[in-house]
Amino acid sequence: MDPILALEVSGVSRLRAINDATSRGDSVVQKAYAGGVAFVTGASGFLGKHLVEKLLRSTDIKKIYMLVRPKKGKSVQERLNDILSDPVFDTVRKQSPFSEKLVAVAGDINDVRLGITDQDWTLLAREVNFIFHGAATTRFDEPLAVAAITNVRGTREVLTLGRSCKNLRSLVHISTAFSHARISMKQKNVMEQFYEVPITAQELIDMAESGVTDDAATKLMQDWPNTYCFTKAVAEDAVRTMSDGLPVCIVRPSIVIGAYREPAPGWVDMSCAYGPAGVMLGVGLGLVHAVLADRSVKIDIVPVDAVNNAVLAAGCVTAGLPADTSDIRIYTVTSSRNPVTWGSCGDVHRTESRKISTPKAVWYCYAVDTSNKFLFWLLFWLLHYIPAYFVDAVCWLIGKERRFVKLYTKAYKLFTLTSFFTTNYWQFSDKNLKHLLDNLNETDKQIYNFDVTCIDWKELMLIWCMGLRKYIVKDGLADTDYAVKKQFWLSIANAIVLCLYAYMWYKLFTVIYSGVMFVGSLV
Repeated sequence: MDPILALEVSGVSRLRAINDATSRGDSVVQKAYAGGVAFVTGASGFLGKHLVEKLLRSTDIKKIYMLVRPKKGKSVQERLNDILSDPVFDTVRKQSPFSEKLVAVAGDINDVRLGITDQDWTLLAREVNFIFHGAATTRFDEPLAVAAITNVRGTREVLTLGRSCKNLRSLVHISTAFSHARISMKQKNVMEQFYEVPITAQELIDMAESGVTDDAATKLMQDWPNTYCFTKAVAEDAVRTMSDGLPVCIVRPSIVIGAYREPAPGWVDMSCAYGPAGVMLGVGLGLVHAVLADRSVKIDIVPVDAVNNAVLAAGCVTAGLPADTSDIRIYTVTSSRNPVTWGSCGDVHRTESRKISTPKAVWYCYAVDTSNKFLFWLLFWLLHYIPAYFVDAVCWLIGKERRFVKLYTKAYKLFTLTSFFTTNYWQFSDKNLKHLLDNLNETDKQIYNFDVTCIDWKELMLIWCMGLRKYIVKDGLADTDYAVKKQFWLSIANAIVLCLYAYMWYKLFTVIYSGVMFVGSLV
């Protein structure tokens, strides 16, 4: 059996215990959602699709309304069909028909009242029991006005819908652990509590609607690294000040990566190619060789199934709280209790993951980690930009598309935007999450497991690599032995090329130095 297939079979075998627990019938979380109606925003995204799938597979949910934005040339039903074609639904699709449980609601998180028609709004207000708000723009370089409309005003509109729901049992707002991982909080504890923000949610919404100047944005965000983290922090303040006694809670995941166990080991979607998985993908294909990161920094990552298990458990507990409670609980889903460093993750990829290399790799897979921005810039030019300009020039001469400089420009931008998180660390408190876990019964601990101390990081890294091969590279999880041999010969070719490349630069600097000395002697 191909080594990568053996890894997949091993991962799938671990699902049996979860499936057995799911059919047992003594799950409190399952009973909470049975016969209920949910409304999900962000259902077309990575986290949202997985959440919908887990609801369908593990509970007897009656109906799920999904906010879907119409696109040019496609109806919301066509877009829903596209969402359902994702492999994430393959497992639940084999179990039982579920399409009649899913209803696409035309709307847009960027619009007032979510862009929902009065008729649909009335329908949702009458039927919905659970709201999961996960829609957001996650672009770090989004203009503040755009991020504020999506992340802050969108949250306000979801809360407005929640207040309209006659039988609402819980509303889960999905935030990020980095909402308050501010510059001034480096290496400090980030607690599961609300923190002060420099502007109220309504003030930021008003500012965004009228236009935000660059000076105003800089002043507001001086303690935050990007507009995403800042607007998610203000969105949490919107929950605190605008929920008006709603049964609401907040779940703060850190960096969300591919599935560890469910619904299939390693599941990711194409959107993951633009985050941390994109770095792994670039290295795994032999395209990226310089990485801006501190090997000693603890990288806070969690698999998507752990996050959504926590989301569903939190929604269940929130639904069971007394109606008059004013306490908004915050649950942080991070790897703080089972930390892993960037360096140890990289070491797994330098050693063990070579045994499951993809045959589609175009060059030898290696990477140099550095936290020094100048050294990274220098390495990026030497290892990426200069070769890319040369290859693009050849492409131009033979009439092919020039794309390598553009590719590496995007990669460089990704590294610079994420360097705040790969070169710094925060200690995230997760006492509320641990309390939530400890109070689940044994069946729920199996079905909705979000205990990060159970994660074997070496295993997860390999499963993540497998998922990238299966769902993004799409190499059929075949020819791994060939890929390993290919890497051996590419390593030799790489050593030869690097020696010649270094010699070329040596000769070039020798000529330049001789020329400078000659001109100096004339002067």
